[in-house]
Amino acid sequence: MKKSRKRILSLICALMILAMISGCGTKNEAQPSSTAPTDGSQTQAAEPAKWVPEKPITLIVPTKPGDYYDSQARVIGAELEKALGKPILIEYMSGAGHAVATEFVYKADPDGYVLGYLALQPTVVNQMIYNKNYDIDQFTYFPTCYNQSKDPAFLYVPVAAKDSKSGLNSWQDVLDADRPLRWASVGEGSVVHLAGVVLSKYYDLELTQVLGYAGGPDCVTAVARGESDLTTMTIDVLGPYFKEGDVKPIFSIGPERSKEYPDIPSLSDDHPELVDILANKHFIVGPPNMPEEIADALDEAIWNAVNSDKMKELHKTSISEGRMYGPESREETKKSIDKMRELLEPLLPLFEKK
Repeated sequence: MKKSRKRILSLICALMILAMISGCGTKNEAQPSSTAPTDGSQTQAAEPAKWVPEKPITLIVPTKPGDYYDSQARVIGAELEKALGKPILIEYMSGAGHAVATEFVYKADPDGYVLGYLALQPTVVNQMIYNKNYDIDQFTYFPTCYNQSKDPAFLYVPVAAKDSKSGLNSWQDVLDADRPLRWASVGEGSVVHLAGVVLSKYYDLELTQVLGYAGGPDCVTAVARGESDLTTMTIDVLGPYFKEGDVKPIFSIGPERSKEYPDIPSLSDDHPELVDILANKHFIVGPPNMPEEIADALDEAIWNAVNSDKMKELHKTSISEGRMYGPESREETKKSIDKMRELLEPLLPLFEKK
């Protein structure tokens, strides 16, 4: 009897186990996966998360504080802080026609925490002629935020109005000068330096480049003090000097004559093909080999910053009444680099190569 009971109990247990197994299988088959599409379509992969910085970002500015590079960098930095949620630290690295700042950014880690605020002519001129420590084709490019080509007469050559000894009161006086003229310049590769080289060549001027001034305002001040005879600078920088009578406009560099000073001659009168070479642009770059997810996140934030109301207001109130405002995408920024290189190629013999 005991053995029979044991057999019966064993048989009952076996049947119960089989029933449990069979029930589990039936349940699994009856319930489809919650992630399976009900219409037969493929499930879409989730979008990758955007890169978010974990520490402050440093924006390198290639000039000293107080000029329009600085003012625009500060507005962009403030807008990036709101978008990215981390502080943007502005660091100034003037020197060597922007080459010091450019090389620093080029050699930085491509982790998104170092960006550079660069200008078109110094970037290209230094690469082609003076500095081989970096390759501008390898930068990670971001949008353009300042565009002189939007202004019909973007640069002026002033002379000291109070220094009667200079004898330079018109562009014709410059052309007729029987002595070398001192050209105040920021440094080799800068827009100011490039303008002096171009004008000396195409107008047969004997210009002596006085290099080493820290920025555009210093160049204009040097002319006003009589340390130099000529320089070139944007109207937003020159405006206060014009009002004080320290310097005066005698020549326009742009695709047409200035509406404010229609009587002064223009580079476009004689050499319209040279105008694009002297139209500067400012843009943001990152080091080479920046990961795509980081570059894309920064691109979106920078594009929104340069198109912000704050940037528009800055250009309207402080930079040529908004004439030089003209954001361009990162792709257009890179095209500008390529175009400038093409335009400068025939002019390379004008520069003293090192």
